[in-house]
Amino acid sequence: MSRGRPLSSGLRAALPIAKARGRVMEIVQNGETPAEFEIVVDKKIIFVRLRRAEPFRRTPEELDAENHESLAQLRSIPGSADILREFWAYSKFGTLRFFRVEDTWLLEIGRDGLPLTDREAPPVPEKSGTKCPEEISPSSVPHLRWRDPSLGR
Repeated sequence: MSRGRPLSSGLRAALPIAKARGRVMEIVQNGETPAEFEIVVDKKIIFVRLRRAEPFRRTPEELDAENHESLAQLRSIPGSADILREFWAYSKFGTLRFFRVEDTWLLEIGRDGLPLTDREAPPVPEKSGTKCPEEISPSSVPHLRWRDPSLGR
């Protein structure tokens, strides 16, 4: 006997990520439900709306316009420092992108919930053959092949 519709590829991909962030509670869908599930972590509640995006590489503004009705339902939940709203877009291959839903815009975040703009990129030499910064040494990055300039090779 069937127990309802099978999980979509997006939900199948999203649940392990959500469980890594905190306790997950799936919400029974009735057509007017503003989110698929919620994550409870560190005295915060995160409501998550999950939708398939085709094509997958769109700007946050395009995704916001394309999913206006779904996001309007999610925005009906009052947001605060302890109540967050997130929109997770997935591709047909199960790849996910994550956004925090603000009142009038979307902010792209990582799977850990932190904004992508707050992350520091590792220092990279500007062009090939230049010296690396002192913080990077051959012992700190073992998977790279290093060339010693003094050997002249």
